[in-house]
Amino acid sequence: MKDLYTILGVARDADSATIKRAFKTLARKYHPDVSKEPEAERQFKEISAAHEVLGDDDKRKLYDEFGEQSLRPGFDADLARRMRAGGGYGGGFGGGGFSSGGFGGGNDGGFSFEDLFGNMEFVRRGGPASHQGRSRAAPARDLEGEVQVSFLDAVRGGEVSVQLSGAEGVQTLNVKIPAGVADNQVIRVRGKGQPGRRGGASGDLLLTVKIGQHPLLRRDGKDLELDLPVKLAEAVGGATIEVQTPKGTVRVKVPPGSSNGRRMRIPGHGVQSRENPGDLYLVIRPVLPGVYDEETLKLATALDAKNPEDVRAHFQL
Repeated sequence: MKDLYTILGVARDADSATIKRAFKTLARKYHPDVSKEPEAERQFKEISAAHEVLGDDDKRKLYDEFGEQSLRPGFDADLARRMRAGGGYGGGFGGGGFSSGGFGGGNDGGFSFEDLFGNMEFVRRGGPASHQGRSRAAPARDLEGEVQVSFLDAVRGGEVSVQLSGAEGVQTLNVKIPAGVADNQVIRVRGKGQPGRRGGASGDLLLTVKIGQHPLLRRDGKDLELDLPVKLAEAVGGATIEVQTPKGTVRVKVPPGSSNGRRMRIPGHGVQSRENPGDLYLVIRPVLPGVYDEETLKLATALDAKNPEDVRAHFQL
C-alpha cells in the first residue's frame, strides 16, 4: 500500500490546511468526470482515501503511529501497543503479524480472532448455541467492519474490494455498493461471516459504509448542491452553458440578472437511488475578472451606477 502522505504529496509534518489544499488540487486534477489522465478514477479513489485518514486528526495520529495496520477494520490500538511492547504475535508489526486482509481469522501466536479485533462486534445468529448434542449444527457468527466508499460511488453506485483472511488464506470479495447508500448505513453480505460448525450455515458480513468527501459536491439526503462559476457577462446577460453532473453532462440556461447565490434546480440529477432520485441544485457564483487595472475599475464603477440601491440596507445582525 502506498504511503498516504506520498499519495497527497505532502510532508509528514504538514498542517491540516496544507493537507486540505493538496487534496483539493489533486481531486480536481484526477476527478473522473473531467480528467483525461489514464487511470484517473483509481487515482481519485486513492486521493480520497488518503484524505479521509490524514484529514482526520484521530485517524492521522493512529496512522503516524502504526502505519497501514491502523486502517484495517477493528484495529485495536491498545492491543497493538501491548503486542509491540511484548514482541508478541509474530514479532510485532515488523514481522507481519497482521494479515494483509481487512479481517483476520484463526488463532495464531496465542491470540484469538476476538483478541485481535476486540472492537468489532460479533453477533450470534439464531440465539444461543444448542447444547443438545455435539452432532447438532452450531450457529455461525456475523462479522462487522467498515468499508470506505467514494462520494460518487455512494451517489451513483459502484463496487469495492474487501479482503478476508482466514484458515484458507486471503479471499478478495467484491461488494456492490447500491446507489444512494448513506453514511454509516450497513451493507449485509450473506454467507461471508464466520463459517458454521458441524455443518451449520455461515454467518454474514456486515459492513458499515464510510463515505468520503468530494471537492465540489455537497449532499443533503438525496439532493446534491454544486457551486457553478459563471463569468460576469453570463450572470448579467444570461447564457447557456454545459454542466457536468453525476448523471452526465447537461445544458443549463443561466437567467439574465443572476446574482451570487441564486439556486437553479436540475430534477433527477442528484443521488441516483432506484426510486425517486434526488435533484441537483446549482448555486450561481459570478467570478470577477482576473485583471484589476484602471480600466476594469472604471467599468465596475459604471456598472455600479446602474444600481443605486444600498445593497447592505438589510445587512443587520
